[in-house]
Amino acid sequence: VYIDHFKKFNDIYGHQVVDAVLRGVAQQIKDSVRETDLVARYGGEEIAVIMPETTEEEVKQIGERVREAIERRRYEFQGLKLRLTVSIGAARIIDDERGHSLLERADVALYASKQAGRNCAHFHNGNNCHQFGMVSPHIIKQNSDGEIDAPIDSYADQHTGLPSRKVFVEELRRRLAETRRYEADLSLMLVRVDQGEEL
Repeated sequence: VYIDHFKKFNDIYGHQVVDAVLRGVAQQIKDSVRETDLVARYGGEEIAVIMPETTEEEVKQIGERVREAIERRRYEFQGLKLRLTVSIGAARIIDDERGHSLLERADVALYASKQAGRNCAHFHNGNNCHQFGMVSPHIIKQNSDGEIDAPIDSYADQHTGLPSRKVFVEELRRRLAETRRYEADLSLMLVRVDQGEEL
């Protein structure tokens, strides 16, 4: 999950507003996913969700629920009333896939959402990306290579209260091991928040 135009939003409203909005977005995502899903802060404007035992259709339903919930919500802070949108990239594990590859495909799907104009969601099926939700399909070929560099940080994100990137990476490794051991399903979603605007 990627907060769209997040840097511009930060430049306009400042850190206090951004921190408050991030907390609101984090809680909105937690409220929109299942209890079994792990929501973690992955980067400055990215939040990741590990979703065990999910079909492709379930991943899409959850992703669209997250996108719509954030688009509808108004974030209030010290008299400001702000709206945001997010871009989403999702992928479901395929046979013998490693964690970096699953992350890479979700990231390619996220890039496809940004390229399609943001405030939308894409799913990477192993070969290419397709848009899902309330918008018309948009196809993009995989154009990313190499592994994702995921620096390790502390266990708790101070702004959102979510588990940090370190917890996310460790949990992803654990879930991948369980997936291989028990031949279970696993999906991953990245959400990025779009630029806020005052209403």
